[in-house]
Amino acid sequence: MNQIVLTLGLFLAFNGVAGLIWGHTPAPYPPAFAGDPYDLGGVFISMNEVFVIGVTVILMFGFFLLFRFTAIGLAMRASSQDSMASELMGIKVSSVFTWTWGVGTVLGGVAGMLTAPFTFLQPSMMADVLIMGFAAAVLGGFISLPGAVIGGLIIGVFGNLISFYVSPEMKLVYTFLLIIVVLYIRPTGLFGGNQYLKKV
Repeated sequence: MNQIVLTLGLFLAFNGVAGLIWGHTPAPYPPAFAGDPYDLGGVFISMNEVFVIGVTVILMFGFFLLFRFTAIGLAMRASSQDSMASELMGIKVSSVFTWTWGVGTVLGGVAGMLTAPFTFLQPSMMADVLIMGFAAAVLGGFISLPGAVIGGLIIGVFGNLISFYVSPEMKLVYTFLLIIVVLYIRPTGLFGGNQYLKKV
């Protein structure tokens, strides 16, 4: 949790510095693929959206392999759950955290390039994405990668339904109300398990 709060703080700091250097005026960013959307049974989807979904699926599968079958991935999982026990087992936690920050930085850059064509290019363009990503991790469970993915899908679908049937301005309000209700019923998230509750 400390690393998450630190990440949010660094984001706000770097976001302010970027605004001072480049300004806060939104600028267009070209999509990877242009063209009219296709009608798939009443659902319109463009080639650029297909590209974004494809890259996302590849990254998800890549991270699954990383965390499941590689030494650095297993070290990341162990360090995130219990850094002291990881140190006792011979894992150099400081190096693991460096790798984690590096991978996160690269992934954030890729996410920014995929998101920019939809949100325009500006220093604060990833603020809503960051909030939704944090909410998805909370909803799905911080220690479960599949849970975070499913939590993101739930929040995305729920938020779009609220935008369509209620009001776009109320999207965040109802989304966080949903998270509060879920966490009240299950504090560790949908797939977080009960190990933290057992320690209390």
